Amino acid sequence: MSAHRQPGSSIKPLSVYCPALESGYMPFYVQDDAPISYKAGGEVWSPKNFDGKFRGPITMRTGVQHSINTYSVQMLDKIGVRKSFDFARSLGLSVTDSPGKNDLALSPLSLGGLTYGVTPVEMAGAYSAIANGGVYIKPHLIKRIVDADGAEIYSYQPHYKRVMKEQTAWLMTDLLKSVVSGGTGTAAAVPGVITAGKTGTTEKNQDAWFCGFTPGYTMTVWIGYDEKVVMRDQYGGGCPARIFRSVMSKMHEKYHPKAKGMPSGIIKVTVCSKSGKLPSEFCDQDKLVTDYCTKEAAPKETCDACQTIYICPESGKLAGKYCPNPVPFSPNLDETGKATNTAPTEQCDIHTQPQLFKSYNNTYDPKKGGEVYICTDPRHEGRVYRANIPGALQSGGCPDQYIQKVQLPPGEAIELCPLPDHQLKTKKPKEVLQEILDH
Repeated sequence: MSAHRQPGSSIKPLSVYCPALESGYMPFYVQDDAPISYKAGGEVWSPKNFDGKFRGPITMRTGVQHSINTYSVQMLDKIGVRKSFDFARSLGLSVTDSPGKNDLALSPLSLGGLTYGVTPVEMAGAYSAIANGGVYIKPHLIKRIVDADGAEIYSYQPHYKRVMKEQTAWLMTDLLKSVVSGGTGTAAAVPGVITAGKTGTTEKNQDAWFCGFTPGYTMTVWIGYDEKVVMRDQYGGGCPARIFRSVMSKMHEKYHPKAKGMPSGIIKVTVCSKSGKLPSEFCDQDKLVTDYCTKEAAPKETCDACQTIYICPESGKLAGKYCPNPVPFSPNLDETGKATNTAPTEQCDIHTQPQLFKSYNNTYDPKKGGEVYICTDPRHEGRVYRANIPGALQSGGCPDQYIQKVQLPPGEAIELCPLPDHQLKTKKPKEVLQEILDH
């Protein structure tokens, strides 16, 4: 109960996500779960996820629910090490900022490798502050002492300290409920009782934690050895979570307090899960998520991650308004789901002038041979036909997607495309004039 051990990921809600919510980062905030590196102490540090996988852009809720290390490290880097440290200390954790060796760094505060570690009592007190709506009460064991005559000689006087906004505590509770309902802590779910909590497993499985609470109680479970021994097949979502559920189930057999209601100032919003911003016309419906946030942190910007980027196939650059056959940009993904190419940033420098009419030159001479544009419509079943190309006073003709340039030898004459819907039509003078004005 009083031994200091490393908390692993169970520290994340206390040192990363509570201060992040307090700073205005909401549960739908998106960051890229991808390989990252930081320079630390003259060396390069590259944090990995427990399963060795990367998921691409994810929300805070996903980061908490599945204990994604890359997300928590990036989040801590955004809010700042000092703010994280001060927040953890305000919750009663044994973090240190002594000169020479301290916890003022990304790794200990985001992943739980502290200088001295924390005790189960400290963790229970810290999680209680979330359950109490943001009010911290220092844990105590003795409530009252009386002498042999029944006279009271000691009475504990609690000291209440608000360490976070009520809205922050409610949002953090809702995120921790996701851990139990469908994340790393499903084994901790107490039947018929609202359960919130977080798992934690240290490197080499030397410590395993589950820290959580219900509307009635807060409890921290730690398993390990007095000496730092590697535990095979032990992790926070396993035995600690099951112990939590077993004890809490007994405690709630006759005690069923109501959960705290949602405080004022919290609303629901729907955003695109790729950007965490309001959906645009380009966002897929199956990529939208609905989540909670404070009114002042409601998103105002529209998603810019789902806009379709068109490329000119001739120049390989961004298509301009004069490019005749632009195609959507499609990233190439490797086995981890990370894009290996990026969209171009330069504008097409080939099609810089308006093309009033199709620029195909189809004056093929069978006696001389050379280049000719043909129609590749599948209905031709492999037979070669010259494409019908409209002139200045014509419309219709073979669609651009079926026109292909080929090289033919001398003496090879080919017929024009006979498909009825590919035939040329004569334009009216008014149509020609309007086309010129449009450009």
